Amino acid sequence: LGALQLALSENPRLETNPQFLGMRVAASAMIGRLGDAEADLQRPQLSADPSAKLWQGYIAAARGDWGLARTAFVEGRDVLTAYTPHWQARFLNASALADLQAGQLDTASRQAQRAAQSGDDTAKLYARLVMARVAAAKGQTDDAVTALTALTKSRYEPVAVRAELALVEVQFAA
Repeated sequence: LGALQLALSENPRLETNPQFLGMRVAASAMIGRLGDAEADLQRPQLSADPSAKLWQGYIAAARGDWGLARTAFVEGRDVLTAYTPHWQARFLNASALADLQAGQLDTASRQAQRAAQSGDDTAKLYARLVMARVAAAKGQTDDAVTALTALTKSRYEPVAVRAELALVEVQFAA
């Protein structure tokens, strides 16, 4: 992000360049500056950019705006393979969550399965979490409880905590 700011200070016209704005969106989102990324996504230069749509979907999912996330991921899906396997998996898991929230369980399961194939251990954990939640939504309570219980023991705390919460929700609903 610093290199982009330096380039902008040397050439202010970059502020309207779609490629520059797209790189700034990605850099901002990657370091968790979602508000900055969202501000750039509002720029008209990115309104039809499919790569920007992936970032919009990712940010919308992080914010819990599942409808916007689903729409944006659909609009950006054709450029997914332009990203590293790590980011493909992150986009796929976020898309799977959006599909899960919309009740599109088979689509959510397919997206999570694709994410699990990325080779990224963290992405695999998140994909297993999504698949367990899909199982719960399909009424496969025993499978969901087994998978979620295993995930609560994960060394990766963000997944373990989310799995614990999902496990409580599943057990409460049963």
